[in-house]
Amino acid sequence: MQATDAINRMWIRSKSHPGTFLLSDRNTLNSALERLLPNEHQPDNRTEPLNLIMPAYETMWRVVILTFVSVASRNRDPRTAEELREAVKNVPQCFCQGNDAETRALAIAKEGLRLYPPTKHIHRARSIADNDTSVIVADVEACSRDYRVWGADALEFKPARFHDWPREDTLKKLSYFPFGVGRHVCPASAGFAPRMITLLVVELTRRFGTWQTGLRIRLGDVEVQPQVPSLLPSGRIDMENWVLDMDID
Repeated sequence: MQATDAINRMWIRSKSHPGTFLLSDRNTLNSALERLLPNEHQPDNRTEPLNLIMPAYETMWRVVILTFVSVASRNRDPRTAEELREAVKNVPQCFCQGNDAETRALAIAKEGLRLYPPTKHIHRARSIADNDTSVIVADVEACSRDYRVWGADALEFKPARFHDWPREDTLKKLSYFPFGVGRHVCPASAGFAPRMITLLVVELTRRFGTWQTGLRIRLGDVEVQPQVPSLLPSGRIDMENWVLDMDID
């Protein structure tokens, strides 16, 4: 917990006070990493431990847990429930097969990425020509939740919207960019991230089940309710004090 707490504090501070950090947090983080990854701190090893843990930490964990809660505990759509059961049956054997089973399984991760993109905003500086130092901000989250693009059920978790993704209209394709756009797309978008998210959600389902099998999840003192057109809190600070209590009756 020391490593993750220190990363959270340093990340939040970097957003509110760019270019600054707390020495105590950096020391705490380095000490925790030495215990977690002792081999990476050997004199003959130049690997930076943060390079190993940050991609998984920053890009993966929130999407995985929010997708799992959405599909296993909040979902009341029979079609989505059946798709989750099929994923549990077919993953990971269906991966890299290019068949319908893989398309339907990966749709679960893609819908999680749509509703809860790991990067909510993309910032790009304008050209320095004419002394223009302004910054352009792409609101990834707003685009992926826009009713005008995704329909009246835009805030509902429905993986089926990605089943025919190759034939979807251009507007939806342009509105879905959880891994960035253009030349700055994250390499994980090529297939690794959706498969990893799907695999982890499936494994959580295999271990804890769904609401149909008695799963109950509480976020703090509040029990997760059936799916309604509302979203789970997904900010770093919002999720800092979550307690995921899974009880199987």
